Formats: sequence, C-alpha cells, structure tokens
Amino acid sequence: MNSPRRQRVVCGMSGGVDSSATAALLLEQGYEVIGITLKLWPQDCVNRAEDKCCGPQAVTDARAVCHQLDIPYYLIDEAAEFQKHVIQYFADEYKAGRTPNPCVMCNQNLKFGRLIDRARQLGADFVATGHFARIEFSPFSLSPQHEPRGSGRQSAPSENLGKSGPTHAGCHDSGVHGPNSSEESHPGPGNWRVESRRDPQAGTSARQTEGRYLLKRGRDLRKDQSYFLFSLRQDQLAHALFPLGEKTKSDTREVARHCQLKTADKEESMEICFVPDNNYGGFLQLANLARKHRGEIVDMHGRVLGHHEGIEFYTIGQRKGLGITTPRPVYVVELDAEKNRVVVGDDSALERDEFTATNCNWHPFDALTGPIEVTAKIRYNHPGTPATVTPTGNGSVKVKLHSAQRALTPGQAAVFYQDDLVVGGGWIAR
Repeated sequence: MNSPRRQRVVCGMSGGVDSSATAALLLEQGYEVIGITLKLWPQDCVNRAEDKCCGPQAVTDARAVCHQLDIPYYLIDEAAEFQKHVIQYFADEYKAGRTPNPCVMCNQNLKFGRLIDRARQLGADFVATGHFARIEFSPFSLSPQHEPRGSGRQSAPSENLGKSGPTHAGCHDSGVHGPNSSEESHPGPGNWRVESRRDPQAGTSARQTEGRYLLKRGRDLRKDQSYFLFSLRQDQLAHALFPLGEKTKSDTREVARHCQLKTADKEESMEICFVPDNNYGGFLQLANLARKHRGEIVDMHGRVLGHHEGIEFYTIGQRKGLGITTPRPVYVVELDAEKNRVVVGDDSALERDEFTATNCNWHPFDALTGPIEVTAKIRYNHPGTPATVTPTGNGSVKVKLHSAQRALTPGQAAVFYQDDLVVGGGWIAR
C-alpha cells in the first residue's frame, strides 16, 4: 500500500537568510519543497543590483542554498509581469502625485499571483515565503467587530496554520523545529474562534471551502510584515504559508546557521529592490519612465515661491531639496498633478485627522457593514494610532483618527488592526 504523498510546497527564494530558513523549516516540518526564484529584471537591466532580488549574487545564493538542502531549484522569468504590475504602477503613481508602495503590489501580483500559478503547474499545494506574518483559519464567515479594541468580549483558543508536522531530516537531521503544536495559543482580536491547520502528510490540498483565512502580525513585532500583505485575497491566503510567523529574526539566523547555509549571516536589505540607492527620481529618469517638466512651487494661498522639474520627484513631508528660500522651514503638503504644482506649508499643515481609503480588502468578512474601531497604520514604519473606520460604499471607507497624524500620504497603504489581527486595509486618497 502506497503511503500518502507529502504535500508539495513552492518556496520563494530571494537569496537571503529569511527565505533560506523558510525552506529549511518546511523540510523539517515534513513538506516536499521546491525552490523558485522569480527573475524580475531583463538580463541587461542597468538598475539591477548585484545582490537584490534576482541579481546575479542573489540567484547564486538561492541556488546554493537549495543545493545544500537537496531540493529542486528553478529560476523563472517574470520580468514582463514585474514591469507591468510593479514598475509601471510605480511610475504611474508618482506621475499622479501619489507615493506608491511597490512591495504590496509585488506580493499581490507576483509572489502570490504568478508564483501560485507556477506552483500549480508543478503540482504544489502551497507557496511559502520568508515573510514575518501569520495565517490562521476560522471555520466561520465572521461579522465585523464594532466594539472598540479591548472591549472584553470572550476570547477563544486559536491555532496557527502551517505549524510543524512530523519531523523530516531537512537539515541533515538537524532537529530544527517549528513551534510545538502543544504550545499555548494566542487569540487574535479576542473574539473570533480560529481552528484547523495544514498537515504536511495530508496527501491533498488542505484548502478550506468555507470560513475565512485570517492574516495576523508576526510574533516578532520589530520585523512584522503583515502591512505589506493586507491586499492578499482569500484565495491567495488559502495557498500561502509563512513558516517564520512564529519566529524572531534571531531565530531565523539560528535556523540557517544550524543548517550551515551560506546566507546565515547575510546582511538584509531595507530599500526597494529595484531602487538600491533610494534615488527614486533618478531611477524613473534612467528607466525612461519620467522626464523633467517645469511647474510651480506654491504656498497654501497659491503664491508662487519657485519652480520644480516634475511632481514625480517629490513626496509628502519632504523638506530638503525644494530649491526655494523661505523665512522658516516649509514642507511638501500636496502634489497637484492636474495643475503640475507642488504645494508647500509649515509643519502644522502636515497634521491631519481624517482621510478616505479606497479599494479596501477585508480578511475576517467580505464587506464592512458599519463603523469599527481599529489601530490604523498609515505607513509601514508608523506605530499605529486608534481610529474609527466607516464604510462609504464602492469599496471605500472614511478613516477618523483619534489624534492627528503627520504626513498622511496619498498612494500609501492604510492597514487596520485589532490587536494582532489584520482586519483589512485600503489605499490613502486625498
């Protein structure tokens, strides 16, 4: 009698320590693992950094790790899709006077779009990445929690998807394990019951046909990346695994060191992968995605203070590099694409306590039906602030911040949390 097939997982390999440790942990948890790097840049691209994303060194490192772990490795060309869904979006947003968030779009369209398609072609059940975030499954279609955070509603146990199954000698029998399934569970928002897990030995895809997949912060709050994953749909979360969700960054490096992986001490990258020097304007010009075009820099009363060479080269809150002289410091407070104007004001003009978010995506439920209390993050490094979110129709919401925040930036993601749970999010509009 044939034993059940181990579940096959495609692991996105970036050439860094996080994806390397992810592959090792998946093997240890009993999965059959295939490593894939998405080649996102043309071979002759001048902007490709040596060790970023699909740069030559990153590919070399990813291939070497897969060889060490004795798993298949593929390099797949997705440059056209990256150009369409990430690079062109990046340029279009700047031209429209908005500040883009390409990492969200890359996750949505490439890592959990095209990579899931490739996984299906290889007969894989799931795609795993090195994101510090967690996914849990609720057997119920949930209703919005309209009470404020910490309202005292009864909590229920929860279980994390993708916890370690039977030990597999992925690291030469290294004994590197994921979280023990018997460890204490941590409830999400304190009101939704979360059950079930994915069993590497199940033999078929463990995707649920009813209920909801819930996205939660990673345990290591300093490295949590749930913000960049808010736009993933239910069908994408159903096929995603985040083995590092229960780990700290130090844990991750220890996994890689224990497995003697060459990426164990590799320095991590913080900037956008295709703009390694953080010079967005230079990238847009070099890639022929934007050109200089003269316009006015005006104050909040419309008085002309100077001129700029294109709104694409500015962002909300910017103070340096404006090329104007004023009695006191001024900051970019608005980018008017229609009039090709950069509007500046003093520091107080950056404070706002209300905005609209569009194209919202929700995880515990299909649609928001009434006001809810959340913690709103208005950019990745923002600590979050209490807010009331009210639906306004057509996938948009009004967000009322309980205290004014600085430099609300159109084009950035606003992500809404209740404790560790990502309730949903949308895109900041004017």
